[in-house]
Amino acid sequence: MTARPTFATAAFVVALMGLAASIYAYSSPSTGVDDTVGPLLTALGHAGLALAALLLIFTYRWLGLLVTFFVVVAILTAFAAYLLQQPAILFPALAALIVLPFGLLVGGAR
Repeated sequence: MTARPTFATAAFVVALMGLAASIYAYSSPSTGVDDTVGPLLTALGHAGLALAALLLIFTYRWLGLLVTFFVVVAILTAFAAYLLQQPAILFPALAALIVLPFGLLVGGAR
């Protein structure tokens, strides 16, 4: 048993928080980016992060491909959130970018 499932679960929860923040930013007029495509793109990014983290919890196959996908999507989602100037979307993307690779380093990627 490694720490990989624990950190992947944490990354999954953080990605779901980012997904909720993206949906809120899209639907709330107080954010200033309501009804634009930016929050929808970050919502898709967070959904991709959640899917990759969920696959990492339950499978050992394609570990390198899933981690590469996770890191690339996390970087692109964080960049999109930075351009939107929405910290509620940016911080979960950055947290997911830190949590999962750290968990693979600590927990072993066997």
